[in-house]
Amino acid sequence: MKWLLVSFLVAFFGKQCLAQEKPPVQFGKISKKDFELPPSPVIDSNTNGVVIADVGNTEFVGSNDGWFRYVYKRKTRILVLNKKGFDLANIQVFLYINSEKKESLEDVKASSYTLESGKITETSLNKNEVYEDRHDKNHIVKKFTVPGIREGSLIEYSYTVKSDFYFNIPEWEFQYNTAPCLWSDYQVKIPLMMNYVSTRHGYDNYYIHNTNTGRATYHVTNTYDNKSLVQGHDDLSVAVNTIESRWVMKDVPALNISESEKYITTPENYRDKIEFQLSQVYNGDEAKNVMTTWTQATDELLKSEDFGQPISQENPWLDGELKKIVGNETDPLQQARKIYYFVASQYTCNNHSISGIRTSLKEVYKKREGCVGEINLLLIAMLRVQGIQADPVLLGTRDHGYAPLDYPVMKKYNYTICRTRIDGKDYLLDASVPIMGFGKLPLNCYNGFGRTINARDTSIINLNADDIKEQEKTTVLLINDAKEFLSGRFEVTPGYYESRDWRAQINKSSQKEFFKNFHPGEEMSPLVENQEIDSLENLEQPIKVQFDFNYKPWTSEIVYFSPMVLETSEQNPFVAVQRKYPVELSYPYDKLYVLNMEVPAGYTVDELPKSVKVLFNQNQGFFEYIIEKDNNNNIQLRTHVFLHRTRYEPSEYNALREFFGYVTKKQSEQIVFKKKK
Repeated sequence: MKWLLVSFLVAFFGKQCLAQEKPPVQFGKISKKDFELPPSPVIDSNTNGVVIADVGNTEFVGSNDGWFRYVYKRKTRILVLNKKGFDLANIQVFLYINSEKKESLEDVKASSYTLESGKITETSLNKNEVYEDRHDKNHIVKKFTVPGIREGSLIEYSYTVKSDFYFNIPEWEFQYNTAPCLWSDYQVKIPLMMNYVSTRHGYDNYYIHNTNTGRATYHVTNTYDNKSLVQGHDDLSVAVNTIESRWVMKDVPALNISESEKYITTPENYRDKIEFQLSQVYNGDEAKNVMTTWTQATDELLKSEDFGQPISQENPWLDGELKKIVGNETDPLQQARKIYYFVASQYTCNNHSISGIRTSLKEVYKKREGCVGEINLLLIAMLRVQGIQADPVLLGTRDHGYAPLDYPVMKKYNYTICRTRIDGKDYLLDASVPIMGFGKLPLNCYNGFGRTINARDTSIINLNADDIKEQEKTTVLLINDAKEFLSGRFEVTPGYYESRDWRAQINKSSQKEFFKNFHPGEEMSPLVENQEIDSLENLEQPIKVQFDFNYKPWTSEIVYFSPMVLETSEQNPFVAVQRKYPVELSYPYDKLYVLNMEVPAGYTVDELPKSVKVLFNQNQGFFEYIIEKDNNNNIQLRTHVFLHRTRYEPSEYNALREFFGYVTKKQSEQIVFKKKK
């Protein structure tokens, strides 16, 4: 697939042509000509700023602990066209830290250049204008804003990051959110004592993709403590082979996914970028794999104080709480339900993108809040103390982007859920999301698969959105009524996930406010009666909404009647003429509508829409519209729209757009009634 490609960095050798072509700018040297907007197919009237050149480089140097560290340098030039492009001057650099070491940001330089009356004026950043914030347990963020920016300004900034955390060398994003990039250039030079896996995302092609081998000498200091506790060190010079890679993209459009392309899980799946993770190291004597298999990754996770260790302990401090929760219940499934609903209702999730534990389970238990990892690992610990089999499942959510199936690129996994096995049946649980039933997962979890984290079982858990069963069924009954002309009963049973959204809406306001969503048309009486919502408190089932309504008496000789009663007049959701990115639905589209009505007293049917059945891509879906009038003067309509898949490639977009265009047009057709004489 073009949007995700995983490869070993040492394994490929790209094309050699154009390999020596240099970036089209000289950083630090600004001329009047640089303020002119270059011609480019990715610049249009909506462009607010242009990244003229973005150049990065990562190289390794010898470290003071007998190994290597990397040095990452970046230089960027941007032309700001108007005030909407001022955000491009706000720069953030994330740095990794732990209890022993931290990455450093050095040599920060930033200037804006303004051309006025033929004169170039420079405004430079002061060192004290770089600010620091704590992002999370393992990251700080350095922030600065290029000063003196105006409409038409050129800005340049550069910085260096030095790091001992060589497990993940810096990724490179060729594509910006809101600005096109005319030249994006990244080079990496790695000693062959380290092998990396690279993951390539995006749709645009490389302008240059070149890989060569070389040789370099690294000066390494090996610091040690001898038996007398006097510190010493050895200085070594190590000559090793290297691999040198360069990736260049030219005229990269802004990602900027428009409203017309809103059916997409996350733009990050399609951003042009390349990521790296260490797969193997060689110390001169032997090669050592670094988390190259899920078995190895699972072993590390189970030993981790932030993940596996807390749920492997006995945790006797939970005994008293569990006795209160479970009571006299002896059935394991009902015990699990009670524990799940206790955690889901009593604990608040404050972060849905951290898969592990930041403090301790005991602290989470006391505070009644935590991140998704903490809440679901607490659930697992409670189930285990109760004697119920439970294991964590690690996954990457939809909004976090796709993760490779076979290789544990750990930063792609941001979410932990619970798998419990009771009487041979598996249940997947997520107690971090309110109003979610036992055995149900939020849609964000359906991103392909999850991985069970268990010493004996690292199985793949299928989380394919295509497998979600989510049908919305609407039934309308219309009968003649001596008092009210036509009386109707409306019933709608949404799918499980839409039911959850409606429950949340009702909890936030009231049932009275909720029923205002069902607006009677002008031809109906404003009063909606006998309002009911079934299964509102049963979080494991869809709800059913039902109410009665009436039509005002008709007086016209000819009446045009829409048989899609109280259905919102839907437009084609796919209005754009063309689309660059795939269409990704949350679940397979499945809507069923059934109408049974008596022909209104005093009228006859003059014209009915024609029945049709249309297939989408042969057997990939269908639309049926079946309508008829029987001998008892009753009209029945059944209309059903169904698609088997959730993902449609750009090459399928026109067919999908035409299909929904036909559905929309057909469902807007009307029955013509004629007054009896």
